[in-house]
Amino acid sequence: MIIYREPNVTAYSRHIQYTVNGKLTAVLVDYYDVFLLEHVTDDYQLAARVVGAVMGDSNLVVGDMYLAFGVRQLIDEGKLDYRGELGSLRDYEIRLK
Repeated sequence: MIIYREPNVTAYSRHIQYTVNGKLTAVLVDYYDVFLLEHVTDDYQLAARVVGAVMGDSNLVVGDMYLAFGVRQLIDEGKLDYRGELGSLRDYEIRLK
């Protein structure tokens, strides 16, 4: 059984925690970035489509809102280009920089 807990990110902690089969596990907040980057192409595509593809193609223990946070972080870090309004995942498109 997998139980997901909301990220606990502070100045002192850059990890998210989740439980798999009763064992608490922690990963760095950017752990899921590699999965996002694998699904982004050189052509613009809706951010919602990328997040949906990551969730559908993997067995990740994370929700769409957390992956949306990851997309925004990748944009802020200059790893992704975007066009549109940075609101809902349906309001902007992303591509590799």
